[in-house]
Amino acid sequence: MGMIVVDTECVGEPPRMWEEREVDVTPFPGEVDAVVPGTDDGLELLVLISEWGWPSHLFRERKCDAIVRREVVRAWNILKRGIDNRRANGGTSPRRLYSLLGTPGTGKTAAVAPFFLHQLLHCSADTIGAVLYVVCDSGYVFFNLGSRAGTVKEFHYVCDALAVVNVLADEGVQGCAIYDRCEPESMTNLPIGTWEVIVFNAPDEKIFYKIEEQTVVNYILFNGYNRRELMALHAWDQHKRGSGFLPILCSSNWSVIESQAETVGPVPRYLRDKDSYNNECLSIHECIRCFPDDQRDFLINTLLYRVKWLPRVHVYYLLKIVRVKHGAGEHFVMGPCSSAVEIELRRVLLKDCYYLGRLMRRMVWCPETCVKLFEMFGVCILLHRDVSELIVRKLVPLPRACGCPRDDAARRGTRLSKFPEKYRVISCGVHDKPNATQMSVKTDVLYIPDLLSFPLFSAFYFTRGSSANSTAAGCKRKRGRNVKKSGPLVLVGVLATPRKVGGTPACAVVQFTEQMAECFDDWNVVRGGLRWVMVYFQHHSSAAMVSRQECLVTEGAMSEEDCENVRLLWDEAEQQQVQLDEEIIDVLLVHC
Repeated sequence: MGMIVVDTECVGEPPRMWEEREVDVTPFPGEVDAVVPGTDDGLELLVLISEWGWPSHLFRERKCDAIVRREVVRAWNILKRGIDNRRANGGTSPRRLYSLLGTPGTGKTAAVAPFFLHQLLHCSADTIGAVLYVVCDSGYVFFNLGSRAGTVKEFHYVCDALAVVNVLADEGVQGCAIYDRCEPESMTNLPIGTWEVIVFNAPDEKIFYKIEEQTVVNYILFNGYNRRELMALHAWDQHKRGSGFLPILCSSNWSVIESQAETVGPVPRYLRDKDSYNNECLSIHECIRCFPDDQRDFLINTLLYRVKWLPRVHVYYLLKIVRVKHGAGEHFVMGPCSSAVEIELRRVLLKDCYYLGRLMRRMVWCPETCVKLFEMFGVCILLHRDVSELIVRKLVPLPRACGCPRDDAARRGTRLSKFPEKYRVISCGVHDKPNATQMSVKTDVLYIPDLLSFPLFSAFYFTRGSSANSTAAGCKRKRGRNVKKSGPLVLVGVLATPRKVGGTPACAVVQFTEQMAECFDDWNVVRGGLRWVMVYFQHHSSAAMVSRQECLVTEGAMSEEDCENVRLLWDEAEQQQVQLDEEIIDVLLVHC
């Protein structure tokens, strides 16, 4: 898996942790699941191993590994800054109340709490003299000062543990409290104002308002796993299998884990066993099926990562809460928990003809979201006949490089007369899931993939073309019967793009043909005689294309045969371009 395991017996802080600049990264909306820049040199994971286990797992020895990600270290850095500021000011700075807020199942209890405890217990005794750790119905007081230094006392009633730490606080002992409990009743007895206090929030509305009642709250916004981190966790699982260690994930096969994560999200809690996974799948299915029709705006804002999380907003099973950039700062928003959920949300919106009209208006009039909406749903503009006819008239062939004798328009003579008025949403599936569409190629149907990351095109259709030696499809009456004379079959691919296309990777062409073979049962029959036309539908904010887009072939990325096939296809394909200008917008708004 590309992971090197380094075993160390060092005391205190590990010999190499991520620096603050490496972990203090806040993504933009839509880039939440991207891998952190500069981390392409192999998998990485910090694992804290306790011989006695951790309070979060009731000191069970077989649950002794705390998996620490960059996000965990980032959360610690925020707490550490508050502690350091207090110490630098001679203890006069106010003790802060923190709320760790993040999606359930992302490691707050299993990773953040143990790591915080480890780091706090390695602070100097005059900085942190004791640590309170409340989890479930138990309380633990770790002593770091005086004759009891290095000991821990367990309390079966949280109120008893709180009584002890409040006495310590009154005696002037500096400390920190970790409160990882869903019951808000005992929160009023926490040493708020005298100790640093961290409350874990699932998020839960009751906890949220109970915290707000106390004092000024400092929120630590916590993101979940990305794909690379989940792969590192799987690699650690593989390393530990057979050593009496209970695996964190349900399967030793990475492709199984990856496929399941595409459905329920990269959340270890839902990937640890078959029952957890199946229960979450059922919850997601029920939530999507029962989603009210009057909340379509909520769905599109979710796809855009623009639903700001508020305490009164219920976090559905199909959503996750993420930290994203917001102006000069950051805030929490909600987005789809997985690729499968993203697909289902998109299918719901694409099948709602009434809402598509509202979506078109929003695509034009909302400057903050119009570019991203255009990328997601811009091809739906073509479904309005008068708009598509106007777009056809504005299509401009993209010429080859200056001096090249092969000019597409002159050589081919292929001319698009209209876009289809009918459309069909096709299911592409994710990973190894069977495709649900499987159909025969039909002409004059705009096929819109439900997968936002569908390779090469945003949508496509088949039509009959004309050339110097053939006419457009038509019917003539001859000797009392109809004779149909057709031109060659043409595949027209449309890419709605908000920016200038810098070149198309050759692997995207191969991936497209593979997807087509999955979607159409007669693809291998018709593909040999196909002509290809590529239409670049550009947003008005991007610079207009003036020349053909190149196909970028990376050496060694595919076989020589595939490379040659892609080069030939790209060389034969025609390219045309059109921009969403004011005239098109005016005609479009009539339908909104």
